[in-house]
Amino acid sequence: LAETIESVEVRQSLTAVAASLLPQLVATISAQRISLIQYEQPVCAKVNEIPEFVETTASSVACPVSREMVAGILREFGPRARLRPFVSNDRDGFSQRLGWSSIERVILVPIRNPSEEYGWLLAVNRTQFAENGAVVPIDDVDPAQNFGTFEAGLWAATASFLASHAHNNRLFADQEELLLGIVSAMVRAIDAKDHYTKGHSDRVSRISKVLARTLNLSEQDREQVALAGLLHDIGKIGVPDEILTKPGKLTSDEFERLKEHPVIGYDVLRRLRKLEFVLGGVRHHHESFDGTGYPDQLVGEEIPLFARIIAVADALDAMTSNRPYRKGRTFREMLPVLLQNIGPQWDPQVIQALVDARHEISEICMAKELEEFESPTLSIEKCLTPRLPAII
Repeated sequence: LAETIESVEVRQSLTAVAASLLPQLVATISAQRISLIQYEQPVCAKVNEIPEFVETTASSVACPVSREMVAGILREFGPRARLRPFVSNDRDGFSQRLGWSSIERVILVPIRNPSEEYGWLLAVNRTQFAENGAVVPIDDVDPAQNFGTFEAGLWAATASFLASHAHNNRLFADQEELLLGIVSAMVRAIDAKDHYTKGHSDRVSRISKVLARTLNLSEQDREQVALAGLLHDIGKIGVPDEILTKPGKLTSDEFERLKEHPVIGYDVLRRLRKLEFVLGGVRHHHESFDGTGYPDQLVGEEIPLFARIIAVADALDAMTSNRPYRKGRTFREMLPVLLQNIGPQWDPQVIQALVDARHEISEICMAKELEEFESPTLSIEKCLTPRLPAII
């Protein structure tokens, strides 16, 4: 049980944590049935109410306890359980006073902290091992078979852990929302500098994700390369507007200034620890497979895979987009150009993935022309690699 708790990650939902904990708990306290009763939304800890809830259960033997019975237990014993763990072994009281003949013993504790209540932990009835080793219900009144101090203490400790986890999980979700807000604001700032490239980062993100899937990368890698694609040009925020929006050909000095944007983007983002997985793609998406690119003249597989993917997506979108000085070409027209530059400029495997996914990627390019493109749905949670501690 301790090992399971130790392995819990802060981004796991309370339901997911319960799915791993409850089967072990039902055996540890020899209960017939235990439940995580979780509110749809946390409530103020000072309010004595039982809102709508969902129930996750684990059973060692058949135990006919209905949702109505669970709601009745919460109404009947919840106020006392909020003061201290509620333990009752009064089988006659359950049967005669409440009409619940299937309930003999109960432990009930709230999952709460001083400010919020998230739900309840409920254990119903005891079990024992028969002579043949099977788990069977206890149907006698032997006091030695009652729920006692050990079970109540374990239940209270588990509820305290779950309350702490639920609180930290909400903080984690808030951090993710904030980080995505920062990312979105940075990308929109780039779009605002040059309306001709508006939506470019979104499209590079989506194309990169398709390429990653076609290359059979993991779901996490797909999400990560999509976010790296979204941020690949973030360094252009440090490039003067007159260079970004110049309608004609750039001078050599202007081009050298523009070439600084991968390093600028890298320097901006490397301070965001949770986004470290995008750094390779941001810094190296203008490297060429033969080592003639910038900023570090990396060769072949020295170039991070995310950067090799983004390089193809970036080039394709740039060539199929309108600019002040030229009209964008179609996907069909540009595909031969990409194929001709396999090796010198682009990774052959990534170009092969582009060919394999050409119909889906072509639709992304067409959606741009029809202004039907929607920004990709990204999840910081799916991008994260390191395990975070369950209790902060």
